[in-house]
Amino acid sequence: MRILHLSDVHGETVLLSYALKELAWRERADLVVFSGDLEAYSEEPLKGCERPLLAVTGNMDDAMVAALLSRLGVSVEGKCAVIAGIRVCGVGGRAPVRDAVNVLALAKGGAVDVLVTHYPPRGTKVDVALSGVHIGKEIIRDLIRELRPKLCLCGHVHEARGIDKLGETVLVNPGPLSWGLYAVIDVERMSVELKRVRGV
Repeated sequence: MRILHLSDVHGETVLLSYALKELAWRERADLVVFSGDLEAYSEEPLKGCERPLLAVTGNMDDAMVAALLSRLGVSVEGKCAVIAGIRVCGVGGRAPVRDAVNVLALAKGGAVDVLVTHYPPRGTKVDVALSGVHIGKEIIRDLIRELRPKLCLCGHVHEARGIDKLGETVLVNPGPLSWGLYAVIDVERMSVELKRVRGV
């Protein structure tokens, strides 16, 4: 499975439309995963995605964005979904503790392959702010330690774009799509490519 990982759109809906149509096709994505901070209310960009799409909200998203993702059936915030045999669970940026508790309850008796979060786990390379301070969430770190997913796809910290590991879990922060940044992950090979939209 190939995942196109996007995060932190911050209202750049033209770029989002391009990513969900052109990039998803060009990158041969089987699944598109969005890690929050959409900050947009139009259904059109999201409805234009021709691949399965799963998403969580970010800390900048409000209840209207959460409702939009739920209405379109793409939200995995505090929930789990199975796509092509891959179990994906999500923790949004609006209520991460609540979502983490829900995911932990849902995951009992079943493995989680991919954890989608807005906040990165605390104390990793993908949560370091420009000041050098780690600004990720301890609750995400604890959840990864408990669930041991193969992959955690996160965002939030724009300047901490990168790849890291927490135990055996591969962590990916693609950087903000609003800067033209994204990632492509081959789940079987567990290979990650950090990429940039041309011209952005």
